[in-house]
Amino acid sequence: MAQVVGFFENDTVYLEGPFVLGAPPIGSTMRIECESPGVRNSVMVHPTIYEMLDQERPGWRGNKAAAVDWLNAQTREQRIVLQELNGYKVYVRGPTEPSTEADAKQNSV
Repeated sequence: MAQVVGFFENDTVYLEGPFVLGAPPIGSTMRIECESPGVRNSVMVHPTIYEMLDQERPGWRGNKAAAVDWLNAQTREQRIVLQELNGYKVYVRGPTEPSTEADAKQNSV
């Protein structure tokens, strides 16, 4: 089951992977957040992660806990990778497999 952390909770220990559910103050909905090494609390996810969810897990908004579990599994499979962008380390959708031999040749040039 997805790990739940408080909004702005400092020094989170990530037990299941870099993705967690952010528990809001009263009156809001939970949101998916992730670890950013060097930052004390979890941060909002990169847009490529939402694109990946929309493409591969339609309907994920109805079950964010299952989406977080799936994202952590994708991270373990290195389909989601850690990159440095604008001075911050963030998790983004990793490179995709070429669909054909022609695509593979084009990508290697």
